[in-house]
Amino acid sequence: MTADFPESGHALVVGGSGGIGAVVCEALADAGCDVLVGYRSNLAAAEAIVAAVTSRGRAAEAVQIDLTDAETVEAAARSGSGSSSTADSPRSPESPSRGQ
Repeated sequence: MTADFPESGHALVVGGSGGIGAVVCEALADAGCDVLVGYRSNLAAAEAIVAAVTSRGRAAEAVQIDLTDAETVEAAARSGSGSSSTADSPRSPESPSRGQ
């Protein structure tokens, strides 16, 4: 897998608490990204992925996001804005990567 995001970047993964999204979070951490782990309702699963990311030496935070609710989307986008953990490349695991 080659990365098309900044080295030492930050990413928001919508649906990051399970399935493909969880794998994406871990791959991003392995590639050197800090990760905002987006979840809709399963905080425990999101926290498990946060632990997996931080065990790889990267920063991570669970953020609740419901794509049908504009307020949670905006809050997730702002999450970490007071620190260095804002997302450089937010995208859903289902969305195509750039250049495809």
